[in-house]
Amino acid sequence: MSGPLGAGKTLLAKSMPSILPRMSVDEALEVTKVYSVAGFIASRHTIDEKSAVSRPAPHN
Repeated sequence: MSGPLGAGKTLLAKSMPSILPRMSVDEALEVTKVYSVAGFIASRHTIDEKSAVSRPAPHN
């Protein structure tokens, strides 16, 4: 996102997880695959259904 200071970019990014619907297990597994291939997830970490349906936090 881009825009002037105070436009609400950070507020929008932080509020997105509560606005978007929860991911299905299939969607979460797909996201996990992409994160794994990109090197964002260590191979020793496991995933369970509860953690699978939460969205990653936005970052700058």
